[in-house]
Amino acid sequence: MNVTALRSYFSEVSTRPSVLGELDCVRFVIESIRIGWGRDFRDCLRYQCRRSAVAQLREDGGLYDAFARVLGEAVPRSELIPGDIAYFTDSFVGLMMPEYIAVKYRRTIYRVPFEHCGQGFKWDRH
Repeated sequence: MNVTALRSYFSEVSTRPSVLGELDCVRFVIESIRIGWGRDFRDCLRYQCRRSAVAQLREDGGLYDAFARVLGEAVPRSELIPGDIAYFTDSFVGLMMPEYIAVKYRRTIYRVPFEHCGQGFKWDRH
């Protein structure tokens, strides 16, 4: 995990407003994984704006199904490690960090305690 690069990215986007389709919780997590772990999932995002984001979510059957399409079924929180994707509801996702879950919402990156997440998605690090 590249902590320095992640801190820099978090600082860069923390005060920018969340905008569905541009800088939303999904793009925040995908970009954080790219910066912190070097794995690029940006090709999985088939949207560029709010309208196409809503269309993609509708086509995929919701946020859970969109992630399951790419990463497989969710696993319990106890199996997640830093860099994995915490899934809360069809409303948002966050990035598992060593001591909290980073969630981009509005103009803030929140540090959410682990117990608020029941499941999430792992990705292959090989």
